[in-house]
Amino acid sequence: MLGTSDMVGWMMHFMIGVVFTAAYAFFFNQRLPIGSPVARGAAYGMLVFAMAQVMFALMRAMGLLGHLVFGVVLGGFFSTQRATVAHPLA
Repeated sequence: MLGTSDMVGWMMHFMIGVVFTAAYAFFFNQRLPIGSPVARGAAYGMLVFAMAQVMFALMRAMGLLGHLVFGVVLGGFFSTQRATVAHPLA
Protein backbone atom coordinates (compact mmCIF):
# COMPACT_ATOMS: atom_id res chain seq x y z
CA MET A 1 0.00 0.00 0.00
CA LEU A 2 1.62 3.19 -1.18
CA GLY A 3 5.06 1.61 -0.77
CA THR A 4 4.72 1.14 2.99
CA SER A 5 4.83 -1.95 5.17
CA ASP A 6 1.82 -4.18 5.70
CA MET A 7 1.66 -3.11 9.35
CA VAL A 8 1.28 0.56 8.38
CA GLY A 9 -1.46 -0.42 5.93
CA TRP A 10 -3.33 -2.35 8.63
CA MET A 11 -2.98 0.55 11.08
CA MET A 12 -4.35 2.98 8.49
CA HIS A 13 -7.22 0.59 7.74
CA PHE A 14 -8.00 0.33 11.46
CA MET A 15 -7.94 4.11 11.96
CA ILE A 16 -10.20 4.67 8.94
CA GLY A 17 -12.57 2.10 10.47
CA VAL A 18 -12.56 4.03 13.76
CA VAL A 19 -13.43 7.25 11.92
CA PHE A 20 -16.28 5.59 10.01
CA THR A 21 -17.57 3.99 13.21
CA ALA A 22 -17.61 7.38 14.93
CA ALA A 23 -19.39 8.91 11.93
CA TYR A 24 -22.06 6.21 12.16
CA ALA A 25 -22.43 6.51 15.93
CA PHE A 26 -22.68 10.29 16.05
CA PHE A 27 -24.39 11.10 12.76
CA PHE A 28 -25.84 8.31 10.64
CA ASN A 29 -27.28 6.06 13.36
CA GLN A 30 -30.19 8.39 14.09
CA ARG A 31 -30.52 9.97 10.65
CA LEU A 32 -30.83 6.99 8.31
CA PRO A 33 -34.58 6.50 7.69
CA ILE A 34 -34.55 2.74 8.34
CA GLY A 35 -36.38 1.21 11.31
CA SER A 36 -34.28 -1.86 12.06
CA PRO A 37 -30.86 -1.14 13.65
CA VAL A 38 -29.35 -4.13 11.81
CA ALA A 39 -30.72 -2.96 8.44
CA ARG A 40 -29.53 0.59 9.23
CA GLY A 41 -26.02 -0.73 9.92
CA ALA A 42 -26.09 -2.82 6.74
CA ALA A 43 -27.20 0.20 4.70
CA TYR A 44 -24.38 2.26 6.22
CA GLY A 45 -21.90 -0.51 5.38
CA MET A 46 -23.09 -0.47 1.77
CA LEU A 47 -22.77 3.32 1.72
CA VAL A 48 -19.18 3.11 3.01
CA PHE A 49 -18.39 0.41 0.43
CA ALA A 50 -19.82 2.50 -2.43
CA MET A 51 -17.89 5.54 -1.24
CA ALA A 52 -14.66 3.50 -1.10
CA GLN A 53 -15.23 2.27 -4.65
CA VAL A 54 -15.74 5.81 -5.92
CA MET A 55 -12.61 7.03 -4.11
CA PHE A 56 -10.57 4.13 -5.50
CA ALA A 57 -11.80 4.84 -9.03
CA LEU A 58 -10.91 8.52 -8.64
CA MET A 59 -7.44 7.66 -7.35
CA ARG A 60 -6.86 5.31 -10.28
CA ALA A 61 -8.10 7.96 -12.72
CA MET A 62 -5.83 10.57 -11.17
CA GLY A 63 -2.94 8.12 -11.40
CA LEU A 64 -3.69 7.56 -15.06
CA LEU A 65 -4.12 11.27 -15.67
CA GLY A 66 -0.86 12.03 -13.89
CA HIS A 67 1.01 9.49 -16.00
CA LEU A 68 -0.55 10.86 -19.18
CA VAL A 69 0.52 14.40 -18.27
CA PHE A 70 4.03 13.10 -17.49
CA GLY A 71 4.17 11.36 -20.88
CA VAL A 72 2.94 14.43 -22.75
CA VAL A 73 5.50 16.68 -21.05
CA LEU A 74 8.27 14.14 -21.61
CA GLY A 75 7.36 13.66 -25.26
CA GLY A 76 7.07 17.40 -25.81
CA PHE A 77 10.45 18.02 -24.21
CA PHE A 78 12.22 15.36 -26.24
CA SER A 79 10.53 16.49 -29.46
CA THR A 80 12.35 19.81 -29.07
CA GLN A 81 15.62 18.11 -28.12
CA ARG A 82 15.78 15.53 -30.92
CA ALA A 83 18.79 17.12 -32.64
CA THR A 84 20.87 17.28 -29.44
CA VAL A 85 19.73 14.06 -27.74
CA ALA A 86 19.71 11.42 -30.45
CA HIS A 87 20.55 8.41 -28.22
CA PRO A 88 20.51 9.32 -24.53
CA LEU A 89 21.63 5.86 -23.37
CA ALA A 90 24.34 5.29 -25.97
